[in-house]
Amino acid sequence: MINCKLKELMNKKNINQKELSMLTGIRPNTISGYYNNTFKLVDRNHIDKFCEVFDCNTCDLFEYVKEEEKK
Repeated sequence: MINCKLKELMNKKNINQKELSMLTGIRPNTISGYYNNTFKLVDRNHIDKFCEVFDCNTCDLFEYVKEEEKK
């Protein structure tokens, strides 16, 4: 499963969702989806904007987490 680490990046920079929305032009509801890991699709433009604001790479923003096999 793909995990978005936006919450961690925002906490490090002390930025809230409303501020990030203003900085990026991304709708607050969309940011909330990334923040809470409830997003279904990822927009490349959003990745660009997040990486620009946080001065990071995509690997700092997303990670792959293996799901445990259900027994």
